[in-house]
Amino acid sequence: MDKYERDRKRMVKEQIERRGLRNPRLLAAIESVPRHLFVPDEYRYSAYDDCPLPIGFGQTISQPYIVALMTDLLELKGDERRKCILLNMYPSWHPGQTNCLKL
Repeated sequence: MDKYERDRKRMVKEQIERRGLRNPRLLAAIESVPRHLFVPDEYRYSAYDDCPLPIGFGQTISQPYIVALMTDLLELKGDERRKCILLNMYPSWHPGQTNCLKL
């Protein structure tokens, strides 16, 4: 367990499930994303807060609920071979990461 796992679980329960999103695959996918790796060090303490955060170059990482809502609105059924969600959720310049959520 990494030190942010509790924060991710709380984020999903309090920010996403409480607002009515209940798809188990969506919740698991959102919970698996290490948001703290996609923000500058000075914002890591806020990575799982209910707000967008600056990521540099005048850009922000979206509020977790907005990411979950946009993903849910895709109405994925599970028979898709692969969906890459390029919603500018996370900067593509982060080493070792992709802009994909596998659902």
